[in-house]
Amino acid sequence: MSLDTRSERQATAIKLHLENILSAKGTGQTIDPATAAWLANLERDKAGRRLRLKLISAGLVDPTAGEPRPAESAAPDVLTLGKFLERYFAKRNDVKTSTQTNWAHTRRNLLGFFGNDKPLEKITVADAKDFERFLKTQAREGRYGDASKKDSLGLATRHKRIGNAKQFFQDAVDAELIPKNPFAGLESSRKANDERKFFVTQDAAYRVLEACPDADWRLLFALCRFGGMRCPSETLGFRLADVVWDKDRFMVRSPKTEHHEGKASRWVPIFPELRPYLTAAWEQAQPKQEFFLERFQGKSDAYLRTMLMKIIRRCGLDQWPKLFQNLRSSRQTELEETFPTHVVCAWMGNSPQVARAHYLQITDDHFHRATAETTGKASGALAVALQKRSTLAPQDVAQAGVTPTKPALNRMVSHDAPLEMGVTGLEPVTSTMSTWRSNQLI
Repeated sequence: MSLDTRSERQATAIKLHLENILSAKGTGQTIDPATAAWLANLERDKAGRRLRLKLISAGLVDPTAGEPRPAESAAPDVLTLGKFLERYFAKRNDVKTSTQTNWAHTRRNLLGFFGNDKPLEKITVADAKDFERFLKTQAREGRYGDASKKDSLGLATRHKRIGNAKQFFQDAVDAELIPKNPFAGLESSRKANDERKFFVTQDAAYRVLEACPDADWRLLFALCRFGGMRCPSETLGFRLADVVWDKDRFMVRSPKTEHHEGKASRWVPIFPELRPYLTAAWEQAQPKQEFFLERFQGKSDAYLRTMLMKIIRRCGLDQWPKLFQNLRSSRQTELEETFPTHVVCAWMGNSPQVARAHYLQITDDHFHRATAETTGKASGALAVALQKRSTLAPQDVAQAGVTPTKPALNRMVSHDAPLEMGVTGLEPVTSTMSTWRSNQLI
């Protein structure tokens, strides 16, 4: 564990406190008052908070109390959290590598909070809630530039990890290793974060395309922005044999949805915006070349994201959140303006529910079109109404098709002539008000 200090005296003091914590953890006793006060003071500055997070991640400090977590030595025949997770990961070789990687983050958090030797059966609902709070203190992994830096995990990531933990422990329940799932009652539903939605306009897209260094990068970007393809899972698996030129369409193979019946692939039109980049890549393909983007095979999502950020900065634009997903989201939003939802979702490979929650956006163009169309249709009638309003008598307003405004109504009731009322007074008789009750309002 690295220490955020260059002072030998401070390092020595921290070392002594850590020895006290380890001693208390090993014996199950309370730490001495000096170390307890030191732990409490860590929250006073940024360096102290970073050190406290490291102590929490190492399982030395309880994030809810600031006290060292007591050691729990499991008996040899007791199933520990570490052993259970090891067995679970070993048998779940039926999932993709990306899923295993996602699960590994949750596994690291669980072991960092509870410890490897925590008896599985002793993890309670209260412990699960403490773990949920612990996740709020964890720094996010995989920072790809200044725009994506955050001090802690986002809500969606925390919910995902709670969902993973819920899945792990449900397997233990199904195997009758524990009586109930301590994570069952925690929120784990995936909710879209509208603040991270960003519409990439076509003008911005073409600026990025002009800044791309070669045809491969132009095709990759065009497939995401104009073809609505997922990156890297769908773009890197795009084969030359998948294009049917005489029918103006191409097939997209989708590893993300292939486990659903009939969702392993889909057909997408060769949109006019995409055609020049697809044609250029086709003409430059080498003999016996299988994939359009051969040079990117085996490249990670992090590599592609980092390179795209450099291209975006090169053309003078600011990096937008969720680089690749918002390209796909922008395309679906555009297509929804022209084609029925079920058609667009078939091309994009998602459902209307997912599209509404995670893809469809309200753009500035929607506001511009709404105000322009409204103004254009109403301006003529409104001008005529305003001109006539000052000359029309109140009884002629309705005949002229002009809605009376509040001042006009005031003029109707402010004549010098007395206002005559019927026997029911100002309020008309309604189905819920008797004539006698209406008369009381006179």
